[in-house]
Amino acid sequence: FRAVAIPGTGRAGFPDHGAELFVGEHVNPRGWSALVFSEGDNVFRTIRAETAIGIEQPQIRRNPDWERDLIALAARGHQAVIAPLFSVQILHPPDDFGASLAACQAVLLTSANGARALAEASEQRSKPVFAVGDTTAATAEGLGFSSVTSASGDAAALAELVRQRLDSAQGPLLHVSGANVADQPAADGFEVKRVVLYEARQAEVLPDSARAALAARAVDVATFFSPRASQAFVQLVA
Repeated sequence: FRAVAIPGTGRAGFPDHGAELFVGEHVNPRGWSALVFSEGDNVFRTIRAETAIGIEQPQIRRNPDWERDLIALAARGHQAVIAPLFSVQILHPPDDFGASLAACQAVLLTSANGARALAEASEQRSKPVFAVGDTTAATAEGLGFSSVTSASGDAAALAELVRQRLDSAQGPLLHVSGANVADQPAADGFEVKRVVLYEARQAEVLPDSARAALAARAVDVATFFSPRASQAFVQLVA
C-alpha cells in the first residue's frame, strides 16, 4: 500500500501535510489523515482514511508524478487506470560530470525526472537550478536543491528566463536531460552543455488492467503528456 497526506487535514503546525508520501519510509511526524490505495492491479481505489503515527523527524520522498494525478481524479469522482508507457532508468553520470557541474553557473532542468537524476548523480544542492515548469521546480526543491527558479512554461520560456537572470560571461550552463529530448533550451550567447542522466524506455505491453478496460470500452478519456507518449500508446494498442 501507499499513503498520501490529504491537504488541509494534517495537524496544525505539520509543515508537510498535503505531501504525497510512501508508507513505511519514516514519513510522518505525529499523525496525518491519508488515503490508502491498492496498486497491485494498477487501479486506484480509496480503501480507507486512517491516521498513522510516525517518528519525530521524517524523511519525505515524493511519489511518482502519476500518483498526484490519481489523487486529483479521485477527488473529482473518477476511477483511473494506470498505464505506464515508459520506465525511467537513471544512468551513471559520465566521468567528467563532476567537473562540468562545478564549472557551470547554473543547471537547466526540463523535466522532473531530470531533477531526480541530478539528485542521484551528485550530493551538490547549492548550485542554482532553472526549471522548465512548476512541477519540475517543486520536484527539485523537494529533493533539497536550495536555489530553484521556475520558468512556468516550455523550453523557450526557460531560455528567456536564463537570458533575463544570468550573464553569459559568468560561465556555461549544464542541461540535465533524458536520452530523448523534445525541445532543448537555447539561450542566445550562452554555452549550454547537455548531459544525459536518465532514459525513458518504452513499455513492451500495456498493463492487463488497461487492456481489459480498453477491450470493455470502459475508458472515456486517455491523457498523454508528450507527443512521444501518444505515439507509444498508438503502437501498443495497434
